[in-house]
Amino acid sequence: MRNPAAVGKLFLVFLSILILSTTLMVFLVIRHPESLEGPNVTGTNYIRNGLELVYFFTNSIVALFAIIALGTATAQIEHSQLARTATVYSDVMKIWNSEEVVRSRKLLKGLSATYNDNKVELCARGISSPEDYVCCVLFHFRDTRDPILTSYTEIIDVLEYVGLLCRRGYVEKRDLYEFFAGEIVAFMDLLRAYLSRVRENAYAAKVYPYPDAIFANALWLSDEVGGFVPFHFQLKAPKPNIPWYLRVPLN
Repeated sequence: MRNPAAVGKLFLVFLSILILSTTLMVFLVIRHPESLEGPNVTGTNYIRNGLELVYFFTNSIVALFAIIALGTATAQIEHSQLARTATVYSDVMKIWNSEEVVRSRKLLKGLSATYNDNKVELCARGISSPEDYVCCVLFHFRDTRDPILTSYTEIIDVLEYVGLLCRRGYVEKRDLYEFFAGEIVAFMDLLRAYLSRVRENAYAAKVYPYPDAIFANALWLSDEVGGFVPFHFQLKAPKPNIPWYLRVPLN
């Protein structure tokens, strides 16, 4: 029973019946105390049997309400978990569509477009792919300590955060991939050469004992997309017969 109000009303009904029954039996005991000593002439002690019946019903009602309370608590926990998950998804979408992340995506797309527009010249300089070009540009910012690097790499931090949520089970990967699986793969592929070089430098400089842990959640999230099939719905023809009162004019 998932409605707490209904549980409360049912509890009052059972409680009223229990109080009425107990009061009646106590009244009978007070009026006829000798009945507790043994059976009457017919061999039946009605008051004692009645008290035993009330005791039985009391235990049964307590057990029933324990089961109902357990079911209600379980339903409330499930509802709370769903609400928390929905809040997490909402927060993830807000972060993904935030000004900083949108700018980061635009900047990286701009680098990819720049490479495609100057492909011949860049290939002659040994830069053979958009991924290599992005790596060179971002490392130039790193070497010169240009603060604009943060604007380009904001998306990596977000995907690292989201990947950690997925890996720890706070967010379902499938749900996340339904939102932006294609963008995760596209941007992580564009940044893979850069991340690989960051790891190599950390390993060579021995500044961090676990270089393979650098942006591991973001890389894991991207690699796990393989084999994912998004939800798809086939458009049926002809159009469903919608009642006239549900039709909304478009003009």
